[in-house]
Amino acid sequence: MFMEFFLPGARPYYRPNPLYEKLKLKEKLVMSFLNKLETENIDSCENFQEHKKEINFYRNLHNRLLLQSSVVKKSLVQVKQDYKEVKADWYLLQQYLTEMNLTVEEEQEKTSNLQKQQYQVSEAARELELATSQQESLLQNELPPQEPPAELPPQQPQTCLDESPSS
Repeated sequence: MFMEFFLPGARPYYRPNPLYEKLKLKEKLVMSFLNKLETENIDSCENFQEHKKEINFYRNLHNRLLLQSSVVKKSLVQVKQDYKEVKADWYLLQQYLTEMNLTVEEEQEKTSNLQKQQYQVSEAARELELATSQQESLLQNELPPQEPPAELPPQQPQTCLDESPSS
């Protein structure tokens, strides 16, 4: 309880109550703590919203990555199938090329043989022509010049009636 002392013309003096002062001090501490809690609460709410946005971003990112992964897997399957087809085509082309090379080699060999034969024939023909011309020149040198043969009288055509029966 307060004790009052009155002085003339002065305000009344109240003696401070130590419990009241303690309560005032505790109120300041509690209000400061409350203010601090409110500030932290506001910061936490803002952080929570930011984290929520990040969670949504990463969740969406994860979903997009899963989708892209499935697309890549599907395209990988298609690429593998295309690779097998291309490899089979390549093998067939390689076989065809090998066969074509063998055919070309055979044709070149035939052509070469034909060219050799043609050369041999032309050589033989040239030699034969040379031998013939040498023989003709020898014959012309050995034989005396001959007169052209006299003209033979024209023969009359025989008819089927003129023929004698053989049987």
